[in-house]
Amino acid sequence: MKLADQVRTARHALGLTQAELAVKANVSPATIHRLESGRTDTRPSVRQALEHVLGTQLTREHVTEQ
Repeated sequence: MKLADQVRTARHALGLTQAELAVKANVSPATIHRLESGRTDTRPSVRQALEHVLGTQLTREHVTEQ
């Protein structure tokens, strides 16, 4: 599952809006929006904050070329 989908799914499961997640993770709402849109990856510190708030380990998507 892509990182964007992992974050969105976990956020929805907790009933949080993007803005609420941003406040809890101490990041900007724009960061959450970009992440869920798949337009950016996260710094390790942001990923750790999101994992703490969401209560789940986020995995990086691995792309392999065939």
